[in-house]
Parts: sequence; structure tokens; C-alpha cells
Amino acid sequence: MALKHYLMLRTDLRMAISIGLSAGLIIALGLPDSIYGPLAVSASLGGTVGNSWRLALQRIYGTLIGAAAVALCYHTLYQAVPIPVGVAITLGLTGLTCKYLGLQVGYRVGGLVVVMGYTAHAMEINLWIPMRIITTLIGLGVALFAINCFWPNRALAQHQLQSKLIWAQLATAFRERAHLLSNNIELNAQERNTYRDLLLQKMITLQNLRPDAAAELGTDRVGRLRLQVWDLEDLVFSQFLSAYSTLMRLPMLPMQGAGLQRLLAAELAVLEALAQRCEIWRQQWPWGKGLGQTINGLLPLEAEKNELLAAEQGLFDDELAQNVLVSPTGGRRASLCLQLISNAQQFEAAWAEIH
Repeated sequence: MALKHYLMLRTDLRMAISIGLSAGLIIALGLPDSIYGPLAVSASLGGTVGNSWRLALQRIYGTLIGAAAVALCYHTLYQAVPIPVGVAITLGLTGLTCKYLGLQVGYRVGGLVVVMGYTAHAMEINLWIPMRIITTLIGLGVALFAINCFWPNRALAQHQLQSKLIWAQLATAFRERAHLLSNNIELNAQERNTYRDLLLQKMITLQNLRPDAAAELGTDRVGRLRLQVWDLEDLVFSQFLSAYSTLMRLPMLPMQGAGLQRLLAAELAVLEALAQRCEIWRQQWPWGKGLGQTINGLLPLEAEKNELLAAEQGLFDDELAQNVLVSPTGGRRASLCLQLISNAQQFEAAWAEIH
């Protein structure tokens, strides 16, 4: 299928409108150096609302730090040391301050303010600094207005969608593993890695979305609770991925005899119960409203756990089964199923406490 090539994307159009609007406002207000408004727009207008907020805050912090540094050092060092030395000292002070505050991109604009203040605007530094801050604020305001009003792309919604995709993928993964076990199908290493990498890639994408999504959260109680839910989500995802990856690596075991068949049936029941739980969590995520009523209609995970333990207990008098279980990987699958049940129970309990 041929790819469509557009002359201009919506993001390009939004950028062009924002740059023109910021420059027009600065000129209409009679402010000097109208170039700094468009520069602020191009530096802060990210792909999502959250990213734009994060970049805008970094931009204004960097501008303020650079302005404070150049104002301080200009009036103390300009006449005392050569200009290159003064610029170097001021840049160093700016960089150390930005690093201390954890700014990832703000130090760049801070350095630009220092260099321009020391060179091009040295003779009007007292007037230029406030004008520089005002034009930057105008550009940032226009950028945030544009990202919220013109085809907004919200990282919070993307994060929510990615979380639900992972829950659905986990449900599919558990069911697929149960299907392979019940049909005695062994995957090769490449196929196992493919299954694992699909999950891992989605989780990495979720992690990359989190900073921008967090920037869209408020600082009220709801925002703090959402962050707690995300932390809990990250924990259970890593636990499930680790256990699932190990399950995929374990070799198939001989299942002759009623005892071993019962153990396999209990393991398959656990995997199916976990798949059902993942589907329910996906539907209820992130607030879990009605979660208790929905889960009440299912067999409790404790029942699945007890059946698995009973199946293991019933193998103690079966010599053939014991030979299988004492092999290096013999009882590992049952242990992983028990671990997954424990992780799921702890997750549901912690999730309920957050609300």
C-alpha cells in the first residue's frame, strides 16, 4: 500500500500559527526582540499537552536562572575580568544551578540568555532582562494555548490507552501459554523471545509516556492517587512479565498419571483465572469502580491456589510424579503459578487501599 504524503501536517500548521501569533503579539505590544517569542514556541510546543507543559516550565526556569546569573555576574565581573572569563564563570554558575534543580533542557536557554546578555545586549542589560522574560512568557503562553486548543494530543489519554493494551496483552499471553501447555506444544527460543518482546516493548512505551502524562496531572488528591496507581501498575507489570518469561522458558514435562494430569489442570486453571483478572482490570482501570462486584462473580483466586496446593499434595505418594517434580525444572511451573496468584492478590488489595 502506497504511503500518503501530506504537504503539511496538523502539527506543522499548529507550529506555524503559534510562531506567527507570538511574533505578532510581541510586535503589537511594541516590545523589542520579537524573535524570542517564536524561539520559545518552537522549543516548548511538544507533541502532547503534557510534554508542552514540561518543556514550557523548563524554558521559563532556565530563562529566570540565566537572567539572574547574568544580572549578578555582569554587575560584579564585567569590569573586573575579561569578557570571555566572565561569560565562562556565568555559564558555569548557570549550569550548576540548572543541574542542582534537575533541569534537563532548561540549561540551554539559560546559557543563551547569559551569552546574549553579556554580548549583544551588554549596554542595555537592565532593560533587556525583563523584556527577555516577558517575550519568553508570551511565547510560552501562545504555545500552551495552541497545544490545548488546536488538535490537542493528551499524553494522559495515551498513557491510559497503553495501560489497557498491556492488560489485554497479558490476558492473551496467559491464555496462549495455557493453550500451549494443554496441547503439549513447545516453542523454540526465537518464538519465546517474540512473545516476551511484544510485552516488554509495550511496557517500555508506557514508561516513556509517564513523564508527559504526569505533567498533565493536577497536584490535588486525585493526581496523587493516580501516581500511586501508576506505581502499583509498574510493579505488577514487572512481576507478571518476569514470571511469564520464566514460564515460557520452562520445558514441557511428562504428564502421565492422574496426579500429574490434575496438577496440569490446576496450573491451566490458574492461568485462565489470571487472564480473566487481567481483562477485568483492563475494564476497571485505573479507578476500579465496581471491581469488587465484578470479581465476586468469578472463582476466587484463593480457590485456585488451594486446588493447586492440593494437586501438589496428592503427588507425594506417586513415585513417578515425584521423579518428575524433583527434576531441575519439575516443580518450577507450579511455584510460578503460586507466585502469580500471590502477586495478583497483593495487587488487588493494594489497589483497593488506594481508593
